[in-house]
Amino acid sequence: MADMPDKDFFRKMIEVAFVSANTTGDATALEPYYHPHHQIHTDFHNTDKEHLEGMRAEAQIWSKIVSDMTAKAEHIVIDGDMVAVHWRVSARHHGTHQHTVAGHVKGSGQTVHASGMLLLKVRDGKIEEEWRYDDILQVLINSGAVTIPKAAA
Repeated sequence: MADMPDKDFFRKMIEVAFVSANTTGDATALEPYYHPHHQIHTDFHNTDKEHLEGMRAEAQIWSKIVSDMTAKAEHIVIDGDMVAVHWRVSARHHGTHQHTVAGHVKGSGQTVHASGMLLLKVRDGKIEEEWRYDDILQVLINSGAVTIPKAAA
């Protein structure tokens, strides 16, 4: 497939552009990777906006609640015009925010870890459609927003 970017394209999207957007609040670094009206088939966690506007809104939120972010594309599989990316992120959670699932979440000061999967459809060398699955429960537990009761002995 002539217009299909290589694995390095997707690795840079996760490890450089995603980190830049979510630590500065400026999603400009992500824009070269996406069609302007790409479809996201998974709801954003913190905004009801769509397409690049949703990514911009989420980046602004994340930049206020995390710092010292690192990301790694653990696995990338390309099959025709579809790409699967397994990713991991770590960041220090310091800001308080209102989460759509967990409600009011206070900054914990802790390093939180998250992982997830992206399933991407590519057209003309850019991401046209996206399905995103984050382990949001892992993030909420790491940040102290959710506690899991210990099993009775």
